[in-house]
Amino acid sequence: MKRAGPLLTLAAAALLGGGLLITDIVTDPTDDTADRAAVTTSAGAATTSAGSGPSAAPSAFPAQADYVAVIPAQPRSITLSITVTGKQAVAYACDGASVESWLRGAADAGRMSLTGKNSELQATLKDNVLTGTLTLDNRAMDFTAPLVQAPAGIYYARSNGARDSWIVRPDGSVTGVRRQADGTTAPAPTLAPDARKVHGDDTDF
Repeated sequence: MKRAGPLLTLAAAALLGGGLLITDIVTDPTDDTADRAAVTTSAGAATTSAGSGPSAAPSAFPAQADYVAVIPAQPRSITLSITVTGKQAVAYACDGASVESWLRGAADAGRMSLTGKNSELQATLKDNVLTGTLTLDNRAMDFTAPLVQAPAGIYYARSNGARDSWIVRPDGSVTGVRRQADGTTAPAPTLAPDARKVHGDDTDF
């Protein structure tokens, strides 16, 4: 029984040493667990911040709007005008000499998809500017068409079986094409005083 004292002393020392070792591990300043957690939290916050930036979604169309662009092309530039009314759109493209095309289709939530004879148009609205691609006779042309104010836009008139179509640009200049009754085309005459302004929900072309 006299030997029990030293044994108990050794056991107590062992337990004390183990406790100190455990305490040292828990409080070891070289442990990077907390650092890793902080980095993870910071990265997550950065991701959330980046994801909550300005939306890239298109702008909504006004109830009534007109857009005009001049597209550099050979042998002549193409003037394009697009008019939107509600959720419908009409576009007219011409070179002022012999090439012309009418397109129509849906315009909703800042996007439009229009089709015509041998032509199509895809565009997106952002900050009052339409950006897209006009494909005319298998020729794809990118364009940027800002919002314009009256009297800019598309106009047309009928006379003696012919249809005259014009685009009035924002600077007041006019370009257009006449389509004769036999289907041939020629430069349109001067804008007629009784020419009708075209809107996106018109269908008489």
